[in-house]
Amino acid sequence: RLNKPAVHGLWPYECVLPDDTQESFQRNGSCFIKHDLESHEWMGHGLCSGTRDRADYVEQTCSLSTQPLADMNAMRQELDGKQPLPQTQRKFLLKEMAERLHLSEKDIDEGADGCRMQLKLPVCFDGKRWRLSNDFQRDCGVSKAAAANWAARKKAGKEALAKRDQLKRLECGKFVPLCAFLVISPTEVDQNGQLGAVRGLWVQGGQHGSSKCILPKSNMSYKPGLASRYSCYEKNFLDSGQSYTWERHGICAGVRDADDFFSMGCELAAGPLADVKKVQVAEQTYSEGANYKIDVLRSRLAGDDRMWLPACSRGDGHWQLSKEEDFEKNCGNEELFRTTKLCKTRDSCLVALAKRRIVKKVKEVIAEQCTPNFIMEKITGNDMACGTQNMMKSTSKLTGMITRLQSKGQKEVNFYKRICAEKTVVEAQQLLANICTVEQLQSSPLPSLRGNANRLQVSLLAPVMLHSLLLLLLRPCS
Repeated sequence: RLNKPAVHGLWPYECVLPDDTQESFQRNGSCFIKHDLESHEWMGHGLCSGTRDRADYVEQTCSLSTQPLADMNAMRQELDGKQPLPQTQRKFLLKEMAERLHLSEKDIDEGADGCRMQLKLPVCFDGKRWRLSNDFQRDCGVSKAAAANWAARKKAGKEALAKRDQLKRLECGKFVPLCAFLVISPTEVDQNGQLGAVRGLWVQGGQHGSSKCILPKSNMSYKPGLASRYSCYEKNFLDSGQSYTWERHGICAGVRDADDFFSMGCELAAGPLADVKKVQVAEQTYSEGANYKIDVLRSRLAGDDRMWLPACSRGDGHWQLSKEEDFEKNCGNEELFRTTKLCKTRDSCLVALAKRRIVKKVKEVIAEQCTPNFIMEKITGNDMACGTQNMMKSTSKLTGMITRLQSKGQKEVNFYKRICAEKTVVEAQQLLANICTVEQLQSSPLPSLRGNANRLQVSLLAPVMLHSLLLLLLRPCS
């Protein structure tokens, strides 16, 4: 069934700081459905609304929404029956509401799932009050003198907003590859029905922080129901949430696999969850252990009662809770930082991995085409007559190739657009050397193999055996 229409928030497009930024308690009769939502809206939008303080922001938001909510609720009651409305009818209802409120198509948000639908009502600020308006210039225009003052205030607000956004970022510190927040919900129940549960270990990369990305050392895929094996996670944390957390955060956490990632979350949360259960949840006062700290700013910005605990990792698969200022001391390691494969983002890691796999596959295909026969053909120009100056040069070239490979510690060489392994080059050298050694020991020279290098591969065993027999027969009698 359709829920009763409610206020989501008042969202300014520009930023003007309020006169008083201090927190205040939720006033009686607030139109916000939850205290947490009101806190989130004040921190996320109210601080840029230009109102006197939080109470003024809430009062003006509720005042603006009174008539629109009444109209929306009346229409909802007309169409709402006992059975849930299908998505097509919900969309129709939303459009009817928009028309009644004189809104355009761009003011309709049907939501990704067709359930959390919203209408965006245009409003403007005249310097004291926010007003519903379809003509901003007429309803909220100010004089040129006042406009200059508001321009200065908007500039100051923009700078303050940028500074706050910078404070929201989690900085890993020097030689610390990974940092994250362990997010705990004190008022949610875990898989066993106990109060206090883990939401996830959220790696803070990109716009949220300076954390790098290290792909799993084993399996990158997610198996449904994995997190539910661990009792510490929220009971309503279903497969969709688990899969999202793994794809968004776990795949960059430098752990072995998804099983290791969810297990790590429970290990990290053991101490904080024990502390949560010692205090009154309703008071929202949590003690901070010696090895962890609650990020109050991030918790307030989230607009709910979750606890955000900073954590870091050296990139070796081990995580630990740590105060942000202690990241470098607890997780900094210059040698490990420089030798670990790090990416800026998950996508760049996956692209690099795909490229490495393609290159590896190409090398495997090319390597299959490199044989001792091929090397000898190219080195000798298919002229393998022994005792000639050309043969001496060919043998010297092969010896030089092997020496360079061994001196550089390389296992393969790019030879005529083919990847040839060191052992293949050595086999080619030995094959060429054995043939010429046999020819020198025989009284009648072996026929020249010029233009027919393939015979060497077929008749390799016979000359070597012949060599051994000749040595035996030529031994002096004792």
